Amino acid sequence: MMGSFKLVNNGKVTFYELCQIKAQNETLILRLKHFDGDLIGWEEKDESMEFPLVKLEKNKAYFDQFTFELVSENQLNMYVVISDNGKTEEVEFKYFRY
Repeated sequence: MMGSFKLVNNGKVTFYELCQIKAQNETLILRLKHFDGDLIGWEEKDESMEFPLVKLEKNKAYFDQFTFELVSENQLNMYVVISDNGKTEEVEFKYFRY
């Protein structure tokens, strides 16, 4: 499975993210690659961030630092653990099908 995300602040792209959930070694891996607004990669050319599957429930998939929750047929919530300057918080992103 593949997806993309674009964060826009004040009408300007802050960053892009490509993501992939892939079967690997009899489990699932969430793989991410980031790019700034000018498509300059954050990770090295042949590298990506990888987060292994921790647990599956009926409507939730827990990866290390990420949780996907199917709320309804038209809503998916994602919870992301973000660390910045020694501060860690969980941020909720809501996705809706239109």
